[in-house]
Amino acid sequence: PPLDTARLELALARAELSRGSASEATRHFESSILATRTSPGDVLVAIRSRLELGRLVLRLGAPEHAIELATDGLGITPQNVGSDTARARFESLTGDALRVQGNASDAGPHYQRALVLLEGVDEAMGTQRERAAREVLHGMLLRRLGDNARSEVAFRHALSLAPEPELAAEILQHLAVNVPDSALADEVLRRARMGSPISESWKVELALWTETVH
Repeated sequence: PPLDTARLELALARAELSRGSASEATRHFESSILATRTSPGDVLVAIRSRLELGRLVLRLGAPEHAIELATDGLGITPQNVGSDTARARFESLTGDALRVQGNASDAGPHYQRALVLLEGVDEAMGTQRERAAREVLHGMLLRRLGDNARSEVAFRHALSLAPEPELAAEILQHLAVNVPDSALADEVLRRARMGSPISESWKVELALWTETVH
């Protein structure tokens, strides 16, 4: 079969990101995106490359680029129920980038649209891990919009579905910068430790994020 350049570059980008090389990860993400433009193929790869690069450049302090990638991503994502989670993630990314730019009032409508899309998705759709990741995003959006009580319910539901360190870290990072809640952070850490055995590096990272929330 022909080489799927977009998928290969996406895999390389993720590998570089796991090694801590943001510059190399960025290069491979951009190559993946370019490949999806020149040889359209798997739309899921096209969506993931834009979403993951958008998150990365936002962390690197480039909110304008993140907004461009989110807008591009929304343009290629089908407007159907099966794609609503992806559309919600792009709307959330746009909101986050606008907040970083200091435009909190402009971010609100994007969070609202993301929430409507996400709450329209069938709860049973996807694997247990995918459902848990969806609930993490659900909790983040609710917290962005000031509904902390429902946000806590969503975070707890996520960890009941998949008490994994990656999901716990996402929640703790979110709590560290959005209405910190030390009691909830302690509960997230405890639930993550109650799941399957985690590595020492994850134990340290989760403990550090919990301490940051405190």
